[in-house]
Amino acid sequence: MLEPRNQEGANENAAHRVMSWPQQILRRISSDAFLSGAGWLSMAQVIGRVFRLLTTLIVARLMTPEYFGLAAIALASNEIAHVIARFATSAYIVQAKDEQLEHHKHIANALNWAIGLFLFAVQCALAYPIAMWYNAPELVWPICVLALSYLMMPFGELHGALNQRNNHLDALAKGDIFQAIGDSILTITLAVTGFGVWALILPKVLVVPLWVIPQRRRVKYKAQWPQSWQASRSIVRFGRNVLGVELLTIFRTNIDVLIVGSLLGVNALGVYFFAMNAGLGITRSLLSALTRALYSYLCASSDLNPIRSRFERGLSLTLLVIIPWVALQATTAQWYVPIVFGNQWVEHGAVPILIIFCLAGIPLALNESASQYLRASNRTQADLRWYLPFTILYTVALLIGVQWGIMGAALAVLILYLLNAPLYYWVNVRSYHLNTLNLTPSDIDSASIPTAAAVARQ
Repeated sequence: MLEPRNQEGANENAAHRVMSWPQQILRRISSDAFLSGAGWLSMAQVIGRVFRLLTTLIVARLMTPEYFGLAAIALASNEIAHVIARFATSAYIVQAKDEQLEHHKHIANALNWAIGLFLFAVQCALAYPIAMWYNAPELVWPICVLALSYLMMPFGELHGALNQRNNHLDALAKGDIFQAIGDSILTITLAVTGFGVWALILPKVLVVPLWVIPQRRRVKYKAQWPQSWQASRSIVRFGRNVLGVELLTIFRTNIDVLIVGSLLGVNALGVYFFAMNAGLGITRSLLSALTRALYSYLCASSDLNPIRSRFERGLSLTLLVIIPWVALQATTAQWYVPIVFGNQWVEHGAVPILIIFCLAGIPLALNESASQYLRASNRTQADLRWYLPFTILYTVALLIGVQWGIMGAALAVLILYLLNAPLYYWVNVRSYHLNTLNLTPSDIDSASIPTAAAVARQ
């Protein structure tokens, strides 16, 4: 039996060990590339959501629904173009071979400027037809002003891709945080001072430098005119496949609104839209942060075995975050929905639908993580080939499910995700791994993860 003094010392040591756990955890996270990057990007997503919610609560009391409608049309016309600008070359630069980077980054930078100028011209040209389609001539100038962001993003796009490649995800996170805070402050200020619809438009352009500056501060790059454009084909081909997947994702996240709204009416659409955003909204934000960190983490190695082991570890950590969050959100929905969002959503039957969308977050996590693996291993074409028929099946499933109301539509989405995730993982990841086990190391190097130049030759 311990003496009293020894017992006291043992208690002090135990207390000290317990008190040191937070510091040990923080040191472990900061020293781990994936955990550190995921932590930074997750924090940016949370801060962004908090400020967007605060802005919505304040601005909704100051502006009319007409202004919100006009802004929604202008911002929607901007969304697809922003996806094109964001993914056109960045995904390629993150996974490019070291020996290719020095030359290819100049081509990617030139392509960023060409794409920015093209998108600016196209959006300005479409501004008048869009405004006339909605019988809102006042939309012309807001749509044109939003297009100015395409002329500003190339100042930092390549820098952002290099930061992600070097796992400097804190720079990307800081840019996102500064943008979210700046957007909120400017929007509220302009709304209070009576700028109307411009309060929702101008900040989107004015805060772009707040994202660009952290990217340029963290990585140095001196633009040069490419000596050769030969590699542009491989860059465009890689970016084309990534863009295809992203555009199909946008289509899937919007087609249900069209189907439910047209077949069940505006009231049913409101309940469905609320349940999807409240159920999958935060999960999608977490997944966005985790998968961006995972892609950077996977691209840090060009050898098959480290990529494979990194993916398995990254997937495990991603599911370790998503599954408890989904379980917590789904099991407490009946309590927090009336408190946070109001009892009217309970009366409209949104809670069961919200829970269904919560559960869809788990197979979605498996899909999104595996998709990053395909990009990192230069198999973007396989990803695009899979998502083309899946998007068609998604649309058909919604058309069938909606016959049983919004509950049927939500169940159709969940069932399709549950069926797709294991098949997607088995065919594109697990089965692919089993096939490569029969290859020699030289075969794996040449066949499993081809260089961008090899892709261009194909």
